[in-house]
This record gives sequence, C-alpha cells and structure tokens, in this order.
Amino acid sequence: MIEKLKYPAPAIRMLDTISDGTAFVLTEDYRVQISPQIAISIPKGYRSDGASVPRFFWRILSPKIDMATLGPSIVHDWMYEHRWGSREDADAWYRDALKANGYPAWKARLTYTGLRWFGGSHW
Repeated sequence: MIEKLKYPAPAIRMLDTISDGTAFVLTEDYRVQISPQIAISIPKGYRSDGASVPRFFWRILSPKIDMATLGPSIVHDWMYEHRWGSREDADAWYRDALKANGYPAWKARLTYTGLRWFGGSHW
C-alpha cells in the first residue's frame, strides 16, 4: 500500500469516454512542483485521458485509474499538449514521478520505454 504520494491525484470528475479519449476533467487547479525550481500549474477544466495504457497491458502496467499513476499521468499529458521542455524530459519526469509515487521501478521503466517507442505521434 502506498503511504504517501509525492504527486497525489488532483480533484477530477470522471467523464464518459468521448471520441477524443478524454476520461477526466480537473475540478480544481492542480499545481505540481516538478523540480526544486519549477512548478507547473494546470488549470481547472483541463481534460486528460489519464494513463494512455492500451487495455491489453492493463494487467501488467495499470489501468487509467490508479492513485500512483493518475497525478503524474495528467501532468505528463499537459506536458505533451503544451510541449513543455523536450519530449524526452517529459517522459523522464513521468518515469521518475511514477517511481516517487511508489509505482514499481520495473513498471516505470517499461512505461518509459513504451513512451519513447510509441509516444512520438502525440507530441
């Protein structure tokens, strides 16, 4: 069990999945300190699909709704959408944020590898 999440899940409202894949909308602003010097503020109303894990891999990696992955997944979506830093920086932050939230290191590395191989079309 995860005692304390470094990146807790933000306040969200579940949506019916719609054509663009959106599953969640923030109901409050979500501020995340991604490094000692840098914070990201994601505004209320931002929409995300959470972790974009193909359903086939849910048994291995995790479904969209997992308290260890939801906060980092929404931030990662925002980083991709807003071209925050480089794609590699966004993917590396996501891997590290998952581990900081207690997600198993091997799963975080596997997720990172999948992002590096297949995430480019979303950047």
